[in-house]
Amino acid sequence: MKSKGQRAAVTTGLMGLCLLFCLAVSVAVVRRCEAAFYDRAAAVASVFPDKASDLMAALKTPSAADLLAGRNILSAYSYKGQLLDARFIAAEIIGVSLLYLLCFFIIAALALAAGRRREARRIADLVQYLRQVESGVYPVLPRSGEDKFSHLEDELYKTVSALRESREMAALGKENLAVNLADISHQLKTPLTGVSLMGELLLHSLTDKKQRQAAETIISQNSRMTDLVSSLLTLSKLDAGVLPLNRKPVSAKDVISSAVQAVDPLLKQKRQNLVIQGDSDSILFCDFGWTAEALGNLIKNCSEHGPEGSQITAAAEQNPIYTQITIEDEGPGFSPEDIPHLFERFYRGKQAVRGSIGIGLALAKSIVERQGGELYAENSKDCSARYVIRFYEHAPEENNEYIRSLTPNC
Repeated sequence: MKSKGQRAAVTTGLMGLCLLFCLAVSVAVVRRCEAAFYDRAAAVASVFPDKASDLMAALKTPSAADLLAGRNILSAYSYKGQLLDARFIAAEIIGVSLLYLLCFFIIAALALAAGRRREARRIADLVQYLRQVESGVYPVLPRSGEDKFSHLEDELYKTVSALRESREMAALGKENLAVNLADISHQLKTPLTGVSLMGELLLHSLTDKKQRQAAETIISQNSRMTDLVSSLLTLSKLDAGVLPLNRKPVSAKDVISSAVQAVDPLLKQKRQNLVIQGDSDSILFCDFGWTAEALGNLIKNCSEHGPEGSQITAAAEQNPIYTQITIEDEGPGFSPEDIPHLFERFYRGKQAVRGSIGIGLALAKSIVERQGGELYAENSKDCSARYVIRFYEHAPEENNEYIRSLTPNC
């Protein structure tokens, strides 16, 4: 908002412009009247050329007797008090006023247009500055003197400075978190590995059946604890944005094959067969190792919920928009009320297997979405469980709620 001093200066300036306008109109009218009087004096002089010297003397220094005699003569011809016609004077005043008003409005319009252009340039400079800040670049804030944008620039500079400081602190915090997570991982894995080795030694040294079963339980539970700790640490790194992901073009078939190897013991235990279908030349732009782990979690979930001797299908297909991997089992499918919560951490649905913690699907979704992909679950036409992963050629802008709405209720 403008200060009192600024408002007073503007008011004074407007009054000065009005006075100048009135003065200019007055001077112009006087000049026009002088010109008209000059023309009439010239006409009179042309009628009496032999008395031109007397006429000039009367015009320059008229005596009182001459003025009285002349007024009587003019009065006889109806010229009383004025020589020029009132309509002529009014027309001159109106004409000159309109001309000056037109010039004034033209100048005002040009000044307004110039001001608008300056404002547009200032706004464009500020927008460009904010875009650079958004991209992580902090240039010097452009300043163009003191005007109504100056206060905005000052506040904007303060906000950007605070944002920059917060971003730097956040980056430093992420670095510290990554170091701490690495230390935690090391500190946890060391005793867990020790427990696993001791369990194996204990298992080989025992002969009593019950004792061996107890040792096997220790080894199994320790393995589950190791997997849980690893998954939680991975999720923490994903949340903190410190998990390194080396994205590059890889074969979708190779990623699926790598994921199958990790869960192959479970598949053999349940005598399940995994079939890889689809385009053999489909390409994913992703991190090979972490994407394989995400797929492994999905295949493991299908194996756990699928009946013994069943088949799990992993299909890959590619189009100009995205590359899709579909994993489907022959199990009972998802309960409709479970589908919205499947990827929530520690969520256990109605058909969750015994001992399930509910972290594998959340980890898979975090890994995929961290790479710009999409993962969702649905029921197939046969009412079996199906997981769909999509890695887009570009960032997905379309909404896939329509696709999810086609999921049958089983």
